[in-house]
Amino acid sequence: MPNELTRSLDDATIDALALELIERSKYDILHRYIVGIAGIPGAGKTTLAHRLYAHIVGRDTELCRVVSMDGFHFTNHRLEMEGLTPYKGAPQTFDAHAYTGFLYALHDATRTFHAPIYDRNTHDPVIGLDKDCTIGPRCRIIITEGNYLLLDQEPWSDLEEILHECWLLETPEETAKKRLIARHIAGGRTQHSAEEHYANVDAQNTRLVESQMREPDLRLRWPM
Repeated sequence: MPNELTRSLDDATIDALALELIERSKYDILHRYIVGIAGIPGAGKTTLAHRLYAHIVGRDTELCRVVSMDGFHFTNHRLEMEGLTPYKGAPQTFDAHAYTGFLYALHDATRTFHAPIYDRNTHDPVIGLDKDCTIGPRCRIIITEGNYLLLDQEPWSDLEEILHECWLLETPEETAKKRLIARHIAGGRTQHSAEEHYANVDAQNTRLVESQMREPDLRLRWPM
């Protein structure tokens, strides 16, 4: 339930959050500032991450980059080999060690990295090579988002030490369900298949996130 830390999201709030991150990133010139956005599947994490990113790079195009947890999915080939294809999206279908290791390495602001992304056409992770995926020395802020950033299970729990702060985007489950079913249908599933996948995978992941979550630094919600 929302508490006194919850902030309702509108354009002014997002801009204020962007300015807060810019200020915090100035405290240590040798290290990047890394903030996470967590929430149940379908919460709108990607939308928030990219709106926040837009407010920051509107001031300096190199200052911020987004690193999505989805870029660390295991490949479809590996999921098929391990019998995990029906559970794609569950914690065990991500390379969590690679994800946490990548974020840890990103602290070093003297190094350049290329962030992996999730290709919505092939439904596989790929190394992003365009400018929005290149994390150079002028990049001071990393926004990362995903379902399991507050999950209190190893190795996801390592993120408590890696992230400077982690926010929770609170979204009603029914709202998230509608978004996910529409997303699955857009990705090629039938209505029945989309609903079945939600019940067997997304709903289970939602229960997991809600039941085994560390306390966030900030709670956010879209206006109703």
